[in-house]
Amino acid sequence: MAKHQGLSNNDLMQAALDGDLEATYQLGCRFLTGSHGVSVNAAQAIKWLQKAADEGHSDAQTNLGSCYMHGRGVPPSADKAVKMYRKASAKKNINGMYNLGVCYRNGLGVKEDCDVAIQWFYKSAVAGHSAAQNNLGVLYEKGSGLTIVQDLETAVMWYGRAAKQGHPYGMFNLATCYAHARGVEQDQVLAYKWLSAASEHGHQDAQEVLARIPQYVQEDMRQQLASRRSQDVELEELVPASRNHPSTSPLFAADEERMEGGAWKQGGMRRAIG
Repeated sequence: MAKHQGLSNNDLMQAALDGDLEATYQLGCRFLTGSHGVSVNAAQAIKWLQKAADEGHSDAQTNLGSCYMHGRGVPPSADKAVKMYRKASAKKNINGMYNLGVCYRNGLGVKEDCDVAIQWFYKSAVAGHSAAQNNLGVLYEKGSGLTIVQDLETAVMWYGRAAKQGHPYGMFNLATCYAHARGVEQDQVLAYKWLSAASEHGHQDAQEVLARIPQYVQEDMRQQLASRRSQDVELEELVPASRNHPSTSPLFAADEERMEGGAWKQGGMRRAIG
């Protein structure tokens, strides 16, 4: 893939014309995103993505599915999007599996089925998809469908995986769990750590909550974080909550836990070109 990303537009076009599958996909991405000085051309993007998808390129199948879902260069069709996502998922494409889960969760091109959505989110999550990991956390925190009963410790585990990959909602949800002792021992320092991280990654709710915390409290939290780091205290450990531990949180005050409002939003198209 790196070899193709470094090719000039003319060389990439020639490689695609010569039957190079990855070049065919990358060319479609350039037309789709307007990268490498290429003018955005949805029709050309669809042409090359379709060719790569027909030849079995799973990322092309996923991106083509997203084009159908959002009507980019083609008339919108959830049915055709699902067809592409299924093909990509059969090849264990991480984004294809996630998007197929989104379709089942929202009834897009298929009958809504939370349990089937959970299956696809799980497959994507164990393969490392951070949004799927966060969504599983939400599902385990609430208890969903016939497959998942409420399990706060498992919810925290999935939030933690998403957070450590830099997923803003995973960070915010993990902070909320630490602040309110939901599935972990209450820890205001770790709550502040992940709240700050979510804020830095653009999470609006985290920014609003952080803005309400007095500066002297934030400074104290920062000092405690620095002290733990200097003592090599593990800052990532997820400790199951004690049943007798208080769940009120001075850090979040009376603010209710807020889950990802767009938890079931389809992921943006994967940009393979820089």
